[in-house]
Order: sequence, then structure tokens, then C-alpha cells
Amino acid sequence: MRAFAHNLLSSRGDFPGTREDIMDIESALKTAIEYEKRVVATYTEALEATSDPAGKRVFALLQREERDHVAYIESKLAAYLKEGALSSEDLGTQLPDSEKIRSAAKNLKEALGEPEFKGELDMLKRAQAVELETSEFYHRMVDELPDQGRAFFRRFVEIEDGHVALVEAEIEYLQHKGAWLSVDDGDLRLF
Repeated sequence: MRAFAHNLLSSRGDFPGTREDIMDIESALKTAIEYEKRVVATYTEALEATSDPAGKRVFALLQREERDHVAYIESKLAAYLKEGALSSEDLGTQLPDSEKIRSAAKNLKEALGEPEFKGELDMLKRAQAVELETSEFYHRMVDELPDQGRAFFRRFVEIEDGHVALVEAEIEYLQHKGAWLSVDDGDLRLF
């Protein structure tokens, strides 16, 4: 767990795309790939470190989502470099939108018991930090890029906002309820 805290502290601030200048589409795509790879690494480490089956399900779901993002952006970058145009076909997600996650989490019944998930909470807080940073980058790209770049990154904003909402809900439930939330066919359930 100490490695998690060290990695979180050492990874902040020295990351591509954190500068204040405006990016072009190619640079934005390359930077997005690096952000997504960093998030994949965070969930991979969390998946390997947790022994709780419900936690493993949550981390595995988010890891798959982020790996899909890497593959999607890499394919769009290759097409952009070849054709000079960026298309934004529908990018799917296994999660409901962020408002549905927040609403469902708020409406779930309280679970009994004291939290016993200190290591998992540390991992979720790290995940929250990288998800927020990645989401902020995508929001910035929507504001700064030309129209085709905006259209492309707008869907990532929606999906990453859902990831942030799920991670924040997981933190809330583990801290106060001692239970995990899990997505099952678009619905949130306690585990």
C-alpha cells in the first residue's frame, strides 16, 4: 500500500498535457493515450493488490473500460494520421451515466458493519485522483480543440465523468457503509 501512496505523490504534476498551452488534435490524442494508460496501470495495480472479490470486480470493470479507451484512441490516432480527419463513432461503456450512478448510490439502503477496507480505500483514492486528472484533460480538449476534436473528446468527458462518479460512490460506501457497490446490467448493487 505504501507504493500506492508514493506513486500517487510522485505522479502528480509531471504529466503530458498539464501545460497551459493549446494542443493540436494529434498531440491531444497522444496525450489522451498516455492518460488512459496511466489509469489502466492504476486499476491493474489495484486489481492485483485487493483480495476482496467485490473489489476485484469493480477494479476489473474499470480496468477493461480504460483498456478499451486506449485501443479506441490508438485506432483513431492512426486513422487521423492517415486521413487527416478525426471521426467520433460511438464509444460504448458498461457503466450507466454519471447522474444515474450518483442517484442510484444515494438511494441504496445502508449496509451494516464497520469498514475493513483501508488498502482498498487508498487504491480508490488514487484511482479518483487519476480519473479526475484525466477528466479535466478531456474537458480542456473539448474547450480548446477545433470542432472535430471537440466532438471526439465530448464522449470521453461523459464516460470519464461516470468513472469518477463510480469511484466516488465506492469511496463513500466503503468509508461509511463497509460495502462495495457493483454495476450489474447498468444497475448499482451492494456487495
